[in-house]
Amino acid sequence: SALLIFACSSDDSSDSDDNDLMEETFLERYDGVVWEISEDTVVYYRLNNDTMNWFTSYEFNDDEIDGQYECHNLTDHQEPIFSILINSGDNFTYSVQFPGEELEVVYFTVSDNGNILEIVNPSHNIQATFLRSNLTEIPCN
Repeated sequence: SALLIFACSSDDSSDSDDNDLMEETFLERYDGVVWEISEDTVVYYRLNNDTMNWFTSYEFNDDEIDGQYECHNLTDHQEPIFSILINSGDNFTYSVQFPGEELEVVYFTVSDNGNILEIVNPSHNIQATFLRSNLTEIPCN
C-alpha cells in the first residue's frame, strides 16, 4: 500500500512538471484575439501566433475631409528590426531597432482574466490600455 501511494504521488508530480514545460506562449494564448482602445480614434490590435508577423493594427483616421481606415501588419515595415525577447504566458516583450536610433523595448501584459492588454513603451513614455474586443476578426489582409 505504501508503494502504491508513492507511485501515485510520483506520477502527479511528473504531470505537473510536464504542464510547466508545456505552458502556452503569449502568442499561442492570444492568437487571433482582437483588442481595442478608443481615445481620439478607435484602434484595434490583433495578435497572431506568428513570430515573423505577430501584430496587426487597424485604425480609423478621422480626417475632417475624408476619414479612412488604415491597416498595418508587422511585416509592412522594412526598416526597423523587431526581436521577440519574452513570449510567455501573459507577458510579451519585444525590441525594435530603427536605423540610427537607440534600441526600444516594448512590454505587453495581459491581466483581468485575459480582458485587459497593457502596452508600455518606456523609451517614448507611452502607456496604453486596450480592452478585449468582441470582434473575432479585423478587416486586414
